[in-house]
Amino acid sequence: MAQAGTLLDADRLPPGDDLVVRRIAGAHLTVALITLFLGGPSGPSFGITGWVADYVLPFAWFFLKLMALLFTFVMFRTALPRFRYDQLMNLGWKVLIPLALGWFIRLVALHVGHDRDWNLVVVGAVTVAALGVFGLLLRQTVRAADARRRVLEEAR
Repeated sequence: MAQAGTLLDADRLPPGDDLVVRRIAGAHLTVALITLFLGGPSGPSFGITGWVADYVLPFAWFFLKLMALLFTFVMFRTALPRFRYDQLMNLGWKVLIPLALGWFIRLVALHVGHDRDWNLVVVGAVTVAALGVFGLLLRQTVRAADARRRVLEEAR
């Protein structure tokens, strides 16, 4: 249906429906997280047997996990300020990705040290020291790049 002018957005959802779609997507994400990472409907049975342990408790545990995660998501969304896009990119590229790579390198070093029967305390200390030096160098590089960018923006 091709339209022009003020009726261009007539094929979209009504104004409030996009909020409903976001909430449903958040619930789907929560269900996927529970299923993949929190054991799905499994939980302690407290010694209860029979059909209650087979049918009621799994549903109750899944529902309890669902409510806890939804509450957590709502609290995070309410309590934390929204990031601008450039702030989010800086957080991802300058903090989270180097942190994840450092954690991966640390785990690899500990596994190699364990496989070769090295002293794990020494391996851990050397890894933490090396990652600390790398972090300081990365921080210095990022600050220098930010300073250069500010100088170029002021020159315009």
